[in-house]
Formats: sequence, C-alpha cells, structure tokens
Amino acid sequence: MVILSNHQFQELVTAVETAQSIISKARQVAELNYHFVSYPDRTMSKAELAGLLGVSPRKFASMLHPLREKLREMGVSDKAKLLPPHAVLYVCKELNITTPHS
Repeated sequence: MVILSNHQFQELVTAVETAQSIISKARQVAELNYHFVSYPDRTMSKAELAGLLGVSPRKFASMLHPLREKLREMGVSDKAKLLPPHAVLYVCKELNITTPHS
C-alpha cells in the first residue's frame, strides 16, 4: 500500500490528466492521418469508385447527383468517366469512401 500526501495525489491526478490529453490528441492525429492516406491521390473512374462502395455505376451516378454543382466548379463534366485526383478526394470525403491500404 502506498500512502500519498494531498500534494502528491494532486500531482498524480494532473499527470494522469496530461497523459489522457496527449493520448486523445495522438488519437485525433492518427485518425486524421488514416483518413488522409485512405483517399486515393490519383485519377479514378466512376466505375472504380462505385466498386469501392459496392454499388452499380448507375447507383453511383445517382449518388453523385447532389455533388454535381461542386464537381462542375472543379471542372468535371457530368458525363466525365474519369475524375481527376482533386475530384476523387472530394467525392471520397462526401460519400465516405475509403480505400484499402496498399
């Protein structure tokens, strides 16, 4: 059994709270890094993205419908079969698509 003074106990509580804060921040950074590396940084076809979601290309097209204005602003036409990397990143974030790590 360890007996601590009130001052020692308060220092221990402060140290534990600091450690918990550091762990929480590390977890947030790890999650951010996971999401960053889980998005592809290359041109991808709409069919490839549909496959990552496990839906048909037709269903994927309907899922893209609400995003079409932003995609147009990015220079992606509605009929484009390939999406440039910046558009792939946007679509992945909006539709919660993550890719397996290579």
